[in-house]
Amino acid sequence: MKKVCVVILVLFVFCLFAGCGAGGAQEEVSPLVGTWKGSDLMEETFEFKADGTGHNENALLSYDFKYDIDGDQLNIYAQLFGMDSEKAMAYTYSISGDVLTLTDESLETTYEYTRD
Repeated sequence: MKKVCVVILVLFVFCLFAGCGAGGAQEEVSPLVGTWKGSDLMEETFEFKADGTGHNENALLSYDFKYDIDGDQLNIYAQLFGMDSEKAMAYTYSISGDVLTLTDESLETTYEYTRD
C-alpha cells in the first residue's frame, strides 16, 4: 500500500511540474514589429515594439508613441512633452519584404522605410 501511495504522489508531482512548462500557444508577432529607416532628408526611424509602443526619431524631433492596427490602418498616438495625444496620426500601411509603406491620405503623401 505504501508503494502505491508513493507512486501516486510522484505522478501527482510530475503532473504539476509538467503543467508549468513554457510551452503552449504563442501570440503571433506583427510583421510591423522592428526598426524601420527612411531614406529621405529627415533620416526618420520608426521602432515598433510588440507591446503596442514605439519610438520615432528624425532630424528635428524624437518622441515615443503608442500605436494600434485595424486592418491596413496604422494609428500612431504621439507622446510629446509628457502628454499622450488623443488624436492619431493615421496611415494606411503595407509591408512588402523589407519595405514598409505608409500613406497619409489626408496629405496625399506616401513614405517608404526599410527594415533595419
